[in-house]
Amino acid sequence: MRCFTHQDKEAVGICKACNKGICAECAADLGHSLACNSSCIEQAHLLNSAMERSFVVLKSSKRYANIAPAFCAVMGSGFVYYGIQGYPKFNFASMIGIGFLIFAGVYFFVMLKWYKSDKKQEQNT
Repeated sequence: MRCFTHQDKEAVGICKACNKGICAECAADLGHSLACNSSCIEQAHLLNSAMERSFVVLKSSKRYANIAPAFCAVMGSGFVYYGIQGYPKFNFASMIGIGFLIFAGVYFFVMLKWYKSDKKQEQNT
């Protein structure tokens, strides 16, 4: 690949902001990425900071991953219990409760699968 600005030079990387090939003369090293020397440095810094913030959010979301399934399970149990107390035994409240319980189970297993695949990916890197 050739440098976008200097067609006679080989590119050493791709600009984080504009995705154009850049040579060593044009490149500004930002630590985790490269940017064009003049026009793209600020935008590349913004992209890097956005990625760092998303990693923080992802890490914190793992901590709270079981809150939604637990909430759905509690609500489902409450609706089923309330539905069983009424007449007929299988009424609308029971159906809502069963729906909540099914959703909680599916959500829990999806989050468990996501957590395990994320753990494998962390071990491979």
